[in-house]
Amino acid sequence: MEAVQVDGNNVLAVYDTVRRLAEDMRQNPRPVLVEALTFRMRGHEEASGTKYVPQELFEEWTKKDPVTTYEQWLLREGILDEEAKMRFRETIKREIEEGLHVADAVPMPTANIAEEIADMYRPFDAPAHEPTENAPSPTSAT
Repeated sequence: MEAVQVDGNNVLAVYDTVRRLAEDMRQNPRPVLVEALTFRMRGHEEASGTKYVPQELFEEWTKKDPVTTYEQWLLREGILDEEAKMRFRETIKREIEEGLHVADAVPMPTANIAEEIADMYRPFDAPAHEPTENAPSPTSAT
């Protein structure tokens, strides 16, 4: 299978690689494995922590943060200025805050132990399938 590696922290490299592959695969359909090389700055989930990761790795990969590096590229290219950057950040912050207010207004679910146990241990009868005449017997397999 074809495999392609890309710097997973480079937004433009990822975009270009996936766009190029997608265009090519429309003409020549095939499976392709895309390996985006990156680094997880947090545990698999919030509770696991990252104490097992050497601090030097965090320092190294913090410099490669895709949001920061893309933002810096946009500023250098003149596509984004400081004023627009701050407007985007305020808009995003406001949208997050609004989303949190909506989520906080929803009542917390309540567990029903009997319902959950009944769902977890729901009876299931798997249909039996008799072997056909052409099926090999267990003793004939080599």
